[in-house]
Formats: sequence, C-alpha cells, structure tokens
Amino acid sequence: MPAASHTSHVVISEVAILGSPLQTARHKTGDEVHGQGEALRFAEELAVGILRRRATEAFYIQLKMGGIAPMKKRDVSILALIGALLLTAVSSDAQLDLYGSVGYWRIGSTITLNVQYVENYGPSYSTSGTLALQLWATASPYSSGQIYGYKVGETILGTLQGGYYWANISRSVTYYQPPNGTYYITMVLAEWNGSNFVTVDHHTFSATETVGPPPINFILSVRSFNPVSGVSITGSHPGSTGYDRTLLEGTAVTLTAPLYHGISGARKRFENWSGDMWSPNRTISLSMYGNSSVTANYVNDPEIFTLNLLRVGNGQARVNGTLHALPWSDTFMGGTSVALEAIPDEGWLLRRWSGDLTGCANPSSIIMDGHGSITVDFAPYFPWEMFIPQLNH
Repeated sequence: MPAASHTSHVVISEVAILGSPLQTARHKTGDEVHGQGEALRFAEELAVGILRRRATEAFYIQLKMGGIAPMKKRDVSILALIGALLLTAVSSDAQLDLYGSVGYWRIGSTITLNVQYVENYGPSYSTSGTLALQLWATASPYSSGQIYGYKVGETILGTLQGGYYWANISRSVTYYQPPNGTYYITMVLAEWNGSNFVTVDHHTFSATETVGPPPINFILSVRSFNPVSGVSITGSHPGSTGYDRTLLEGTAVTLTAPLYHGISGARKRFENWSGDMWSPNRTISLSMYGNSSVTANYVNDPEIFTLNLLRVGNGQARVNGTLHALPWSDTFMGGTSVALEAIPDEGWLLRRWSGDLTGCANPSSIIMDGHGSITVDFAPYFPWEMFIPQLNH
C-alpha cells in the first residue's frame, strides 16, 4: 500500500507470547508483492536455512514473470544460490520504520512473529535492501548499535519501495531456544547491507522471558517469643514479627534482632534464635534450600533506675510506706510507681518538692522512667500565738 506522509510512530501495543496470531501479511499491492512471487520468498527463506526440512520434497514455483521447472532434491543447492543472489543490498535513500502492534508467540519449536506495519517512508525511487524480521534474546535491554545475544527466530520479508508499507505481517518460523536463563526480547527489523543484516529499527518488549526449568521458591518465616509479635527485625529481609517472605532457592538471608524490645518496666532483652537455626548471636545467616522458620526469643529485662531523696531543713520521708531518714537512695525497675510522703520534724512543715518532683502535694508519687533526684524542702513552723502578747490582769 502507498504510505501516507511519514510521522513519528510508536508501538501501540505488545502481543503476549501466548496471544492469538495476527492475520497473514498484507503487503503493498497484490502485483507489487507477487511480481517476485513465491519463488523469491522460498529462495530467500532457503538461504537462511529455514526450509532445510523441505529438501526431500519436490516444489513447483510459478512466477508471473515466467515459470520455473519442478525442483527435486538435487536442485536444492541451485535454489540456495538463487536465494543468495536475491538478497538486495541497502539503499542509502530508504528510510525504514517498524511500528504499531508488535508481538510474538511460541508453540513448541515454532515461533510466530507479528508486526502491524513496516514502512519505507523514503522517496519513491528508493528501494530498501532485503529486509528481515528477527527476534533476539539478550541479557540486558537492547537500545542501539550491535546487538549481542541469541537470535531465536528470523524471517525474510523482501525489499520495500519508498512510499509503501506492509501491514499485518505474521510469519511462523523455527524457534531456536537459547541457553537457560532470563532474557529481554527484542523484535528487530534488519536490512541486508551486502555482507550481513544490520538493525534499522527495533522494539524491546517490557517483560522478560525465562528459559529453562521454573524457579523454585521457599518460604522464610520469622517469628518472636515474649513478645509473640511486633519485634523489628533488620537485615536482608527485614520486617516486624511474625512475617513471611517467599524467596528463590539459594537466596542468602541475614537477620538481626534488636538487643532490647519495649521500654522501662516492659523491656525485653534478646536471648537467642531458635527453630531451623539456633544461635545466641543477634545476627544470623542462612541460605534458602528449603522452607525455613526462625524465632527470636526474649526474656524480661526491665531497666533499673536510681532514686535519690535529699532534704532541706528537718524531716524524713516515707517511700512506699516505709519511713527513711534523709538523704536516702535506692533502685527501682523502670516503669515502677513510687509513693512519697514528707514527714516534717516537730516545728517544721513541708514547703515544697523540687527536682524531678515538683509542687507541695503531700503525699505524692513519681513514675520511674529514668534516674531521679528529689529534694524535700522543709521550713520552720511558727504558731500564730507566738506573736500575740499576753495581757496581764
């Protein structure tokens, strides 16, 4: 078909490997394509080795330009020579583009290459070199230049005159499986330059293909005891206990449990790992060659804080109901509530608490969430009657 004025094209969709094939290619016009006829397509495909399996058959090739006698086994080498001669070298004025839907699908040893449009938007007098569609498997996404990888499928398209395009190309060819591995797949439009095919346009598919046996996955389960959940594990596969991870066979795993969990009186201290790996160390390493379950075990280990009581003036203090002379000091587990009561001496009263406890409430209390120091400030007590003069009668 004659091409419209050229604009930039983008791939509008990809066809999945198991998708339905597109319709048989509809090239230019009927006379344009079949002028070279089936002889061109047969001979060119034979030249790249696609039709070797047909070597034992006899073929009848009919050209509109004239007939070719029936071919038998001894004539295969002649056809190969014809195919080589029919590869046309690149034209410097041809401008080639591959666009629209691009896809592939494979069943067994056959792979089908599907392209919506191939266009030569060069001047009408320009004719491309012989064009081929190739499907490549590469270790990394292909962008430009020489392509390195494995050619898994190829079909010869022929030459394309400037101002024309092919639509809905669909060719089923032999699939050549690459070695086991994961590959990026690229559809290449290649042009014969006189000695080999060179890339003129391409589309790299977004999804990768894995060749070989399917990967084996195992489950890593990470748990904790005392508490049974909520411990933050760091390392190669972090999470908050209990959690699971699905990992490939052979994956290296490193897990680190925190030394402490919780605060103050509810604090826990790491004891060991147990399960499929026992270790007193907070960091463990293992490899996934089966399902693995490990548990980080904790024991109660509340923090210990010191409380100091000082005094100004004369008096004592009750701590949790026990009377103590001041100054006084003792230790408490973190989170403990300590009851305090100031006991002034005769002729003294509590003026205030100062330090980590303030105010003048008596009794009072403090929560031990850290080390504490409190001063009990006593002041002399003067009864009012001391200042009233006695009258003599």
